[in-house]
Parts: sequence; structure tokens; C-alpha cells
Amino acid sequence: MGADTVILDRPHLTVRTPGIIRTPIRIILDSRLKLNPEDCSLLESDAPILICCSEGASLERENLWQAYKNVQILRFQNIATLLPALFKRGLCKILVEGGQKIFTLFHTAGFIDEYVLMIAPRLLTGKHFLNILGGPEQSLSETQRYQVDPPQELDGDVILRLRK
Repeated sequence: MGADTVILDRPHLTVRTPGIIRTPIRIILDSRLKLNPEDCSLLESDAPILICCSEGASLERENLWQAYKNVQILRFQNIATLLPALFKRGLCKILVEGGQKIFTLFHTAGFIDEYVLMIAPRLLTGKHFLNILGGPEQSLSETQRYQVDPPQELDGDVILRLRK
């Protein structure tokens, strides 16, 4: 998840399903370390947090996080160096949940094996809503076709799984 989504939506990114005892690490992409620990909803839980920032991010901002034992900082050059760094930490499978910037970053790098789309049966109007992916416009002939698993339903929403 990106820092902007953490700031705007104030998520917890914790497992709330009864009976599941795993506590996955929550990975936040915050290239400039703009998140403020004094106002970070993620700290309302003791679940581990890995904040990934650019190599040039402020050391002063990094030091703000040193008091939190469940937070680690990982510096990286670009998206191509981030995934190997996560793998070295034992993270072999990650779930990317975020906004348009994060999805576009992973999508254009070719790092997504499976898309899980949750579609609510609601229609929003207005010209300021973002698409799931950004980038240059494409025609249908320029897009990739995906395999679709049978749709599932969860609490009135439709879940689609798309695989290459």
C-alpha cells in the first residue's frame, strides 16, 4: 500500500477473520518517508510494518520511526530492486493493495501474477474518479487477455480472479 492511501484512508491492514492467527507483515511504499508516526493508523496494532523508502529519503524522517519496535525501514533504488530485497527477507508472496499509483507501478513492471478484483454493485458518477491503472491510453488490441476463474460472491460483492 502507498503512503497516500495510509494517510487518506487510515487503514489498519490487519487480519480480522476469526480463527486466523497469522499476522502478516504490512508493507508500505513511502518513497520520501512522509508518513508521520504520531498520526499513523497502522500503529494502532502491534502487527509488523515494513516501510519501503527510496535510498535518498531523509535520515531524520527515518529516525522518527526508531522508537517503534514493530517498524522496520527498507531502502531501495527502484521497483526492480524492491522485490529481490523483500525476497531476501523471506517474503515470497505479497498481496498488493493500494491505489492507482501502486497498481500501475507493479502492473507496468510486470510483477503481478494474479489480480483479485472486488466489484461492489454500485455505480459512481463524476469525471474525477480514478481508474485502477494509470498510464498511456490503450486500444483493446494492445491489452492482454487474462484467464478468469469462476466469479465468487462475498457479502454482496463480486470477486473476480484474473491470471495471465
